[in-house]
Amino acid sequence: MENLHADILSKLLSHIPRESVLSCKLVCKTWNTLLLGRKLEVGILLCVASREERNLQLHYGYYDEIITLTDDDHESFTYKTVERIKHPVINKREREVIDIMVGSCNGLVCFLVPHHRVVDPVYICNPISGEYINLPRIDSKKGLIVSGFGYNRSVDRYKVIRIHYPNRFGYGWPRSPGQVQIYTLVGGDSGWRNLGDIKYSLAFNGTLLNGSLYWLDWNDQKIVSFDLADEEFRLLPTAPPCFICVKHAYYRLAVLDCWVGICALFTISGR
Repeated sequence: MENLHADILSKLLSHIPRESVLSCKLVCKTWNTLLLGRKLEVGILLCVASREERNLQLHYGYYDEIITLTDDDHESFTYKTVERIKHPVINKREREVIDIMVGSCNGLVCFLVPHHRVVDPVYICNPISGEYINLPRIDSKKGLIVSGFGYNRSVDRYKVIRIHYPNRFGYGWPRSPGQVQIYTLVGGDSGWRNLGDIKYSLAFNGTLLNGSLYWLDWNDQKIVSFDLADEEFRLLPTAPPCFICVKHAYYRLAVLDCWVGICALFTISGR
Protein backbone atom coordinates (compact mmCIF):
# COMPACT_ATOMS: atom_id res chain seq x y z
CA MET A 1 0.00 0.00 0.00
CA GLU A 2 3.01 2.27 0.31
CA ASN A 3 2.92 2.84 -3.47
CA LEU A 4 -0.66 4.09 -3.50
CA HIS A 5 -1.38 7.75 -4.15
CA ALA A 6 -2.10 9.71 -0.96
CA ASP A 7 -5.67 10.50 -2.06
CA ILE A 8 -6.45 6.83 -2.67
CA LEU A 9 -4.83 5.76 0.60
CA SER A 10 -6.76 8.44 2.47
CA LYS A 11 -10.00 7.21 0.91
CA LEU A 12 -9.25 3.64 1.99
CA LEU A 13 -8.38 4.69 5.54
CA SER A 14 -11.64 6.63 5.82
CA HIS A 15 -13.47 3.29 5.89
CA ILE A 16 -11.55 1.95 8.90
CA PRO A 17 -13.91 1.25 11.83
CA ARG A 18 -13.75 4.05 14.38
CA GLU A 19 -12.63 1.71 17.17
CA SER A 20 -9.53 0.77 15.08
CA VAL A 21 -8.35 4.30 14.22
CA LEU A 22 -6.02 4.64 17.20
CA SER A 23 -4.31 1.33 16.46
CA CYS A 24 -3.92 2.17 12.75
CA LYS A 25 -2.15 5.42 13.61
CA LEU A 26 0.70 3.32 15.01
CA VAL A 27 1.36 1.51 11.71
CA CYS A 28 3.54 4.22 10.19
CA LYS A 29 4.01 7.99 9.99
CA THR A 30 2.04 8.22 6.73
CA TRP A 31 -1.01 6.51 8.21
CA ASN A 32 -0.76 8.61 11.34
CA THR A 33 -0.68 11.84 9.30
CA LEU A 34 -3.65 10.84 7.15
CA LEU A 35 -5.72 9.70 10.10
CA LEU A 36 -5.02 12.81 12.15
CA GLY A 37 -7.44 14.72 9.98
CA ARG A 38 -10.24 12.21 10.44
CA LYS A 39 -13.00 13.57 12.60
CA LEU A 40 -14.09 11.10 15.25
CA GLU A 41 -17.56 11.13 16.72
CA VAL A 42 -18.14 12.38 20.24
CA GLY A 43 -18.60 9.47 22.61
CA ILE A 44 -20.17 8.90 26.00
CA LEU A 45 -18.44 6.57 28.45
CA LEU A 46 -20.78 4.70 30.79
CA CYS A 47 -19.60 3.13 34.03
CA VAL A 48 -21.96 0.26 34.86
CA ALA A 49 -22.22 -1.45 38.25
CA SER A 50 -24.61 -3.92 39.76
CA ARG A 51 -25.28 -5.19 43.25
CA GLU A 52 -24.42 -8.73 42.24
CA GLU A 53 -21.06 -8.07 40.60
CA ARG A 54 -17.91 -7.02 42.43
CA ASN A 55 -16.37 -5.14 39.50
CA LEU A 56 -17.31 -2.24 37.24
CA GLN A 57 -17.82 -2.55 33.50
CA LEU A 58 -17.28 0.20 30.91
CA HIS A 59 -19.61 0.71 27.97
CA TYR A 60 -19.19 3.16 25.10
CA GLY A 61 -21.88 4.89 23.08
CA TYR A 62 -21.76 7.58 20.41
CA TYR A 63 -23.52 10.82 21.18
CA ASP A 64 -25.12 11.27 17.76
CA GLU A 65 -26.59 7.79 17.91
CA ILE A 66 -27.98 8.15 21.42
CA ILE A 67 -29.65 11.56 20.96
CA THR A 68 -31.36 10.47 17.74
CA LEU A 69 -33.36 7.82 19.58
CA THR A 70 -37.11 8.29 19.18
CA ASP A 71 -39.56 8.31 22.07
CA ASP A 72 -40.36 4.66 21.38
CA ASP A 73 -36.65 3.76 21.47
CA HIS A 74 -36.19 5.26 24.94
CA GLU A 75 -38.19 2.47 26.52
CA SER A 76 -35.86 -0.20 25.16
CA PHE A 77 -32.58 1.68 25.63
CA THR A 78 -30.31 0.22 28.32
CA TYR A 79 -26.57 -0.04 28.85
CA LYS A 80 -26.72 -3.32 26.91
CA THR A 81 -27.51 -1.43 23.69
CA VAL A 82 -24.10 0.31 23.72
CA GLU A 83 -20.73 -1.27 23.07
CA ARG A 84 -19.00 -3.10 25.91
CA ILE A 85 -15.30 -2.31 26.27
CA LYS A 86 -12.69 -4.92 27.10
CA HIS A 87 -10.47 -3.65 29.88
CA PRO A 88 -8.63 -4.84 32.99
CA VAL A 89 -10.65 -5.35 36.16
CA ILE A 90 -11.89 -2.18 37.86
CA ASN A 91 -12.98 -2.79 41.44
CA LYS A 92 -15.82 -0.78 42.91
CA ARG A 93 -16.17 0.43 46.48
CA GLU A 94 -17.71 -1.92 48.97
CA ARG A 95 -20.66 0.35 49.80
CA GLU A 96 -21.03 2.74 46.88
CA VAL A 97 -19.73 3.58 43.41
CA ILE A 98 -20.12 7.36 43.44
CA ASP A 99 -17.13 9.17 41.92
CA ILE A 100 -15.24 6.02 40.97
CA MET A 101 -14.29 7.88 37.77
CA VAL A 102 -11.96 10.76 38.68
CA GLY A 103 -12.07 12.41 35.26
CA SER A 104 -11.40 12.06 31.55
CA CYS A 105 -9.38 14.08 29.08
CA ASN A 106 -8.47 13.52 25.41
CA GLY A 107 -9.53 9.89 25.54
CA LEU A 108 -7.73 9.03 28.79
CA VAL A 109 -9.77 8.16 31.87
CA CYS A 110 -8.59 8.07 35.48
CA PHE A 111 -10.30 5.77 37.99
CA LEU A 112 -10.21 5.38 41.74
CA VAL A 113 -9.05 2.00 43.04
CA PRO A 114 -10.29 1.00 46.53
CA HIS A 115 -7.72 -0.62 48.80
CA HIS A 116 -7.81 -0.97 52.56
CA ARG A 117 -9.93 1.99 53.75
CA VAL A 118 -9.00 4.52 51.03
CA VAL A 119 -9.82 5.03 47.36
CA ASP A 120 -6.74 5.90 45.28
CA PRO A 121 -6.56 7.54 41.79
CA VAL A 122 -4.04 5.05 40.42
CA TYR A 123 -5.63 3.49 37.33
CA ILE A 124 -5.50 5.34 33.98
CA CYS A 125 -6.61 3.83 30.71
CA ASN A 126 -7.60 4.50 27.14
CA PRO A 127 -10.83 2.47 26.93
CA ILE A 128 -10.82 2.36 23.12
CA SER A 129 -7.19 1.30 22.49
CA GLY A 130 -6.97 -0.89 25.60
CA GLU A 131 -3.81 0.83 26.85
CA TYR A 132 -3.57 1.36 30.62
CA ILE A 133 -1.17 2.17 33.43
CA ASN A 134 -1.28 1.52 37.18
CA LEU A 135 0.32 4.21 39.35
CA PRO A 136 1.95 3.44 42.72
CA ARG A 137 -0.57 3.20 45.54
CA ILE A 138 -0.49 5.35 48.63
CA ASP A 139 1.02 3.70 51.70
CA SER A 140 -1.68 4.87 54.10
CA LYS A 141 -4.58 2.55 54.92
CA LYS A 142 -6.98 5.14 56.34
CA GLY A 143 -8.33 8.63 55.83
CA LEU A 144 -9.95 10.45 52.93
CA ILE A 145 -8.43 11.04 49.46
CA VAL A 146 -9.68 13.83 47.20
CA SER A 147 -8.48 13.50 43.60
CA GLY A 148 -8.16 15.26 40.27
CA PHE A 149 -7.01 14.42 36.74
CA GLY A 150 -6.35 16.76 33.85
CA TYR A 151 -4.23 18.05 31.00
CA ASN A 152 -2.52 21.40 30.58
CA ARG A 153 -1.82 22.43 27.02
CA SER A 154 0.85 25.00 27.91
CA VAL A 155 3.12 22.34 29.42
CA ASP A 156 1.74 19.41 27.36
CA ARG A 157 1.39 17.18 30.39
CA TYR A 158 -1.28 14.97 31.95
CA LYS A 159 -1.27 15.12 35.73
CA VAL A 160 -2.98 13.27 38.57
CA ILE A 161 -3.53 15.02 41.90
CA ARG A 162 -4.32 13.26 45.15
CA ILE A 163 -4.90 15.08 48.42
CA HIS A 164 -4.78 12.79 51.42
CA TYR A 165 -6.48 13.76 54.66
CA PRO A 166 -5.15 11.07 57.06
CA ASN A 167 -7.33 12.17 60.00
CA ARG A 168 -10.50 12.93 58.07
CA PHE A 169 -13.32 10.50 57.45
CA GLY A 170 -15.94 12.58 55.63
CA TYR A 171 -16.16 15.59 53.35
CA GLY A 172 -17.25 17.91 56.12
CA TRP A 173 -15.46 16.57 59.20
CA PRO A 174 -13.23 16.73 61.03
CA ARG A 175 -11.26 19.74 59.76
CA SER A 176 -7.63 18.74 59.18
CA PRO A 177 -4.75 19.63 56.79
CA GLY A 178 -4.33 17.66 53.58
CA GLN A 179 -1.13 16.25 52.11
CA VAL A 180 -0.80 16.96 48.38
CA GLN A 181 0.90 14.66 45.87
CA ILE A 182 1.11 14.95 42.08
CA TYR A 183 1.99 12.47 39.35
CA THR A 184 3.03 13.62 35.87
CA LEU A 185 2.53 11.20 33.00
CA VAL A 186 5.73 11.30 30.94
CA GLY A 187 7.84 8.76 29.06
CA GLY A 188 8.96 6.90 32.14
CA ASP A 189 7.95 6.40 35.74
CA SER A 190 8.50 9.74 37.42
CA GLY A 191 6.71 8.74 40.63
CA TRP A 192 4.59 10.83 42.95
CA ARG A 193 5.96 14.20 44.05
CA ASN A 194 5.05 15.83 47.36
CA LEU A 195 3.76 19.41 47.17
CA GLY A 196 3.29 19.93 50.90
CA ASP A 197 0.15 20.49 52.96
CA ILE A 198 -2.96 22.56 52.31
CA LYS A 199 -5.49 23.91 54.77
CA TYR A 200 -8.53 23.71 52.48
CA SER A 201 -11.16 21.07 53.22
CA LEU A 202 -11.75 19.99 49.63
CA ALA A 203 -14.58 17.71 48.59
CA PHE A 204 -15.21 15.24 45.75
CA ASN A 205 -13.13 14.94 42.58
CA GLY A 206 -11.69 17.99 40.85
CA THR A 207 -13.47 19.55 37.85
CA LEU A 208 -11.20 20.36 34.88
CA LEU A 209 -11.46 23.56 32.85
CA ASN A 210 -8.79 25.36 30.79
CA GLY A 211 -5.80 23.67 32.40
CA SER A 212 -6.97 24.04 36.00
CA LEU A 213 -8.82 21.82 38.46
CA TYR A 214 -11.56 23.15 40.73
CA TRP A 215 -12.86 21.85 44.05
CA LEU A 216 -15.38 22.93 46.65
CA ASP A 217 -14.07 23.88 50.08
CA TRP A 218 -16.81 22.19 52.04
CA ASN A 219 -16.32 23.93 55.38
CA ASP A 220 -15.83 27.53 54.21
CA GLN A 221 -18.20 27.44 51.19
CA LYS A 222 -15.48 28.54 48.77
CA ILE A 223 -14.10 27.33 45.43
CA VAL A 224 -10.39 26.42 45.22
CA SER A 225 -8.49 26.08 41.94
CA PHE A 226 -5.24 24.30 41.13
CA ASP A 227 -3.23 25.39 38.08
CA LEU A 228 -1.69 22.32 36.42
CA ALA A 229 1.10 24.46 34.91
CA ASP A 230 2.52 26.23 37.97
CA GLU A 231 1.08 23.68 40.45
CA GLU A 232 -0.32 26.32 42.79
CA PHE A 233 -3.61 26.38 44.71
CA ARG A 234 -5.68 29.56 44.61
CA LEU A 235 -8.82 30.56 46.43
CA LEU A 236 -11.43 32.14 44.18
CA PRO A 237 -12.45 35.56 45.53
CA THR A 238 -16.17 34.84 45.65
CA ALA A 239 -18.51 31.89 45.49
CA PRO A 240 -22.07 31.85 44.12
CA PRO A 241 -24.69 32.82 46.72
CA CYS A 242 -26.37 29.42 46.31
CA PHE A 243 -23.40 27.72 48.00
CA ILE A 244 -24.60 28.06 51.58
CA CYS A 245 -25.13 25.65 54.45
CA VAL A 246 -28.61 24.23 53.96
CA LYS A 247 -29.92 21.06 55.53
CA HIS A 248 -30.23 18.18 53.03
CA ALA A 249 -28.36 20.16 50.34
CA TYR A 250 -25.81 18.42 48.14
CA TYR A 251 -23.42 20.50 46.00
CA ARG A 252 -21.22 19.57 43.05
CA LEU A 253 -19.13 21.49 40.50
CA ALA A 254 -19.78 21.10 36.79
CA VAL A 255 -18.52 22.63 33.54
CA LEU A 256 -21.17 24.45 31.50
CA ASP A 257 -19.77 25.62 28.17
CA CYS A 258 -16.65 27.56 29.32
CA TRP A 259 -17.81 28.21 32.88
CA VAL A 260 -17.55 26.38 36.18
CA GLY A 261 -20.91 26.20 37.89
CA ILE A 262 -22.36 24.81 41.11
CA CYS A 263 -25.13 22.26 40.95
CA ALA A 264 -27.31 22.09 44.05
CA LEU A 265 -29.31 18.94 44.77
CA PHE A 266 -31.78 18.67 47.61
CA THR A 267 -33.03 15.52 49.30
CA ILE A 268 -36.45 15.38 50.86
CA SER A 269 -37.10 12.86 53.58
CA GLY A 270 -40.64 11.91 54.47
CA ARG A 271 -41.98 10.86 57.81
